[in-house]
Amino acid sequence: MIKACIFDLGGTIVDRYSMTSLLSLRKLFINRAININNALLLKGVGMNNQEHILNILNDKTILKKWFNRYNDYPDEYDVKVLLNELNCEQSEYSEKMIDILPETKECIDYLGFNYIKTASTTEFDKENMKAVQNKLERNDIYLDHYVSSEGLRKLGRPLPFMIQENMNILGISNPTEVMKIDDSTLGIEEGKIAGCITVGVARWSIHMNIMNISEAYEYDETYPEIQEKLRHSRNTLREAGADYVIDTLDELPRLIESINYD
Repeated sequence: MIKACIFDLGGTIVDRYSMTSLLSLRKLFINRAININNALLLKGVGMNNQEHILNILNDKTILKKWFNRYNDYPDEYDVKVLLNELNCEQSEYSEKMIDILPETKECIDYLGFNYIKTASTTEFDKENMKAVQNKLERNDIYLDHYVSSEGLRKLGRPLPFMIQENMNILGISNPTEVMKIDDSTLGIEEGKIAGCITVGVARWSIHMNIMNISEAYEYDETYPEIQEKLRHSRNTLREAGADYVIDTLDELPRLIESINYD
């Protein structure tokens, strides 16, 4: 019996393709005249901001570019400065362009009507998480609880501290009564380690590999590229071990009914 659904934020219920995270990171390094290729940006998908920055800085090509620019290698102070700047960049993007995904409200309304608790996990810092929460609530979308990785533990996903924190607040001790719903492979791994039922959501996932604003808002179902990207996204989530893979949250109510009542 599913008693709670814990959602990732970016790419799952808001922020198509996690575009704000990608654009913020790209701009962070462009401000230092360091370009990052798409493959490296995507390599850290689902990590918390500090780990994602470290993952980029540890790349040999980026290290070389950094040394050529600053005549030194990045240290802990540089990471701290970058992290603060990234959070500011994300705040700017959060205000301007984070959108609520089309299927979110109907899905959350269904869960509430059926007495299924809702919560979220996110790698956004607490300020940006609150901004997203406010945007959702202005649109009459209410989750029972939100957890940011900021300050919770030094290590982020796939360790399941955020899921466990949500479960404690929601009063649920059995992880098999919880669905972890996520658009990233790291989020699926997080749910599996926690012992939850895992659901990958493919259509707005970071694994669609859509990397710029024009593609994010111009592509629709009539574009042949979308169907190919969707197949890739589904397969990536399946290979990560998701118990179920759906295209959008429109499919979640029927999935829950099949588990709870069939």
